[in-house]
Amino acid sequence: MTRTGFLYSGAIAMAALLMVSCSGNNPNAPDKTGPGPSSGGITTGGSIPLTIAVTGISVTPASLSLTQGNKGTLTATVTPATATNKKVTWSSSNIVVATVDDTGTVTAGTPGTATITATTEDGGKTATSTVIVSIDANPNAGVLATGLSVTPTTLNLTQGDTSTLTATVTPANATNKTVSWSSSNNAVATVDNTGKVTAVGVGVATITAGAASCQICIGLTATSTVTVTPAISTNPPPASVIHVTGVTMSPSGSTHGVLGQTIHLTAAVLPSNALNKKVTWSLSRGGSTVTPTGPLTADLTFGTQDPFTVTVTTEDGGFTASLVIIAVDAPTVSVTGVSILNSYDGSTMSGTNIPPLAVGYKIALAAKVLPANATNTAVIWSSSNNNVATVSSSGFFTTVGAGSATITVTTVDGGYKASFSVYVPPTELVPLPPR
Repeated sequence: MTRTGFLYSGAIAMAALLMVSCSGNNPNAPDKTGPGPSSGGITTGGSIPLTIAVTGISVTPASLSLTQGNKGTLTATVTPATATNKKVTWSSSNIVVATVDDTGTVTAGTPGTATITATTEDGGKTATSTVIVSIDANPNAGVLATGLSVTPTTLNLTQGDTSTLTATVTPANATNKTVSWSSSNNAVATVDNTGKVTAVGVGVATITAGAASCQICIGLTATSTVTVTPAISTNPPPASVIHVTGVTMSPSGSTHGVLGQTIHLTAAVLPSNALNKKVTWSLSRGGSTVTPTGPLTADLTFGTQDPFTVTVTTEDGGFTASLVIIAVDAPTVSVTGVSILNSYDGSTMSGTNIPPLAVGYKIALAAKVLPANATNTAVIWSSSNNNVATVSSSGFFTTVGAGSATITVTTVDGGYKASFSVYVPPTELVPLPPR
């Protein structure tokens, strides 16, 4: 190029810059700063979408009282009101007491207390509401029972004897005085629906009476302790008969379970040469199952998330051993994949489908972990060249220099990856203006 041509080109460039400058200083000039060509919400050569970060969240009401089976609604308010990403997720500390859906609707389960938490997708800000679930009182129940007693409170019987307990419901004018009866150990003593106790085996059992209609049914019970001693026999057993003196179970003590899981139980009757080693298996509540698989073995399948106790009882002597299931967890859902989303428009960012970007380009990225109900959705963000582009631990992406870089997200569970490549040309591109 000749010196004259070079000067002419420079003059044209200077005139163009003066025109842009004049237009930018003229309040009446048309707006020419609109979005340039874009791909997937990523803008080059023009402005980028403004990202306003979440600074907090609140949940109303702060506490919610419900009766069993009823629903209530919680409202999450994200601040500031102009935040770009107002998405929140809801969770319950105890799904047996209360569950919550993605709209904040709470459904009451069993009586108790649960904490409902709302968490912002942007920034992980949290706020909570306490949900209290109570018994649903029946408005047609009439005069409800408020007290219950059983007499006698202790009862001594020998094997084969019977005796009747008396339950007294208060107040005397309670509409429904029906009482239910149960025994803590039917191998020691049984009870029928009239309170009649039958001594079965040597040991101690607790007979419990419960009111059928009460103001607050939890805890409105009364008990009597029954002690059964051996029957006096004029014909002692032959010396060759060896009786059971105890029983153990493996596993023993307490443990956790997983919903749908089956564990193997083994009983050992003592002494090992006892004549009658027959045993029975029982559960303290329904929902799960215990199935005998041999003379001294059984399979326990967890069918409920409620805690319970499994007990083995010897036919000879009524000796027992128990395993306490203190919690049953939901099954773990493994991660099967991940992708990268543009949090501005939700488009997928992958491979090399990203156009060249200027230095200073910023955008929030999001990791879409599959399946949506995966147990562990934690991810790790990384850049192959932090001199070209950086990405924060929360997925905030920024171009910082010329060159090429690959942005990668990796799931903690399973190590699944997704990535996209960016290119920042080594030319004097005008930096994208801040929003």
